Amino acid sequence: TRVLLLGRKEDELIRSQVTRLVDGAKEVKLNHIRRENLVDRDLTATSGRANNRYIHSMHLYRSFDEIVKVFYFGFIIATIAYGMSKPNFGLVGSGAVIILLIYMQGPIQAINFTWGRILPAWLSLQKLRNLNRFLSSAQEMYTDKIEVPGWSEIRVANAYYRYPVSESGDQAFELGPIDITLKRGSVVYITGANGSGKTTFGKLISGLYYASRGSLLLDGKEILQTDMQNYRELFTILFADKYLFDEVIPSSDVSSDDVRELLMDTDMDSKVTFSDWRFSTLELSTGQRDRLALVDAITQRKPVIIFDEWAANQDPKFRNRFYNEILPNLKKGGHTLLVISHDDRYYHLADELWVMDNGTLKTTEIREGS
Repeated sequence: TRVLLLGRKEDELIRSQVTRLVDGAKEVKLNHIRRENLVDRDLTATSGRANNRYIHSMHLYRSFDEIVKVFYFGFIIATIAYGMSKPNFGLVGSGAVIILLIYMQGPIQAINFTWGRILPAWLSLQKLRNLNRFLSSAQEMYTDKIEVPGWSEIRVANAYYRYPVSESGDQAFELGPIDITLKRGSVVYITGANGSGKTTFGKLISGLYYASRGSLLLDGKEILQTDMQNYRELFTILFADKYLFDEVIPSSDVSSDDVRELLMDTDMDSKVTFSDWRFSTLELSTGQRDRLALVDAITQRKPVIIFDEWAANQDPKFRNRFYNEILPNLKKGGHTLLVISHDDRYYHLADELWVMDNGTLKTTEIREGS
């Protein structure tokens, strides 16, 4: 029973880890340390323990099965021998006991069979292994050593991205043509109607989406598929549907005190504590979860941070702090910022304003106080 309970706990842990891997796929792709921790450290170790539990439980099951059989047939032989040696008991008494044992065979086998109910858990583990092999066989190639490249500008060169055609055959949305340059250290605001392609552009420029046509250039050099993981290490993205991890994967020069200070700066220190590089809880409101995601993003100290409608769920006071204090401080710290936003009252704070219109992107003049 103890082995089965431990196996169930491992199975639940694997489910939780796979859920984090799937739901947080975008964030995992953008952070190689998080991917290594989740896959190599957590999921591989847990699946290994679950496999060992299964082997151990199967050994116990088979041993128990053999012991029951030996006991069962041994008792029948002993009963017959006892009846032959005791005239008062006789073969009739022996026969009655044997018949009783035969009728008990069904219930005994049923009890024994329950030990084999771990088989579905084993099949589930096999499915998880198949999923792991599927994820490992993805078309993108990862280098063994991750290095964040130095750079001065990123150019999206005459690029298009088309979504796959839906099952109903409806015309898929296409982003492009886009030909635009992001200069290091700049603050760029992106505006446009809902559904115009702003978030898709964020995924394209960060390497989460491959261009259907055109290319990404880093200081004039095209980013190939083999370079993509290194290129993604430039970015942290706070998506509107961001998956929030409780574990913080900070830059090597960030201390736990730095994280606690950020919690205070975002007014989250009264809601969340921080210990062993983990947040104490994620059971928060949408706006509070977004602030926690901001803390996590800043601690990574990636060169480029993309904000996808981040301020939409913030109260007016904190929203003003975000645009007037947090973003300028991030720029002073050397970050390049892409801010997808409808808050036009803050557009004058940007170095550039890009407008997305039905899949095409262009720069526009920034009007003071707009």
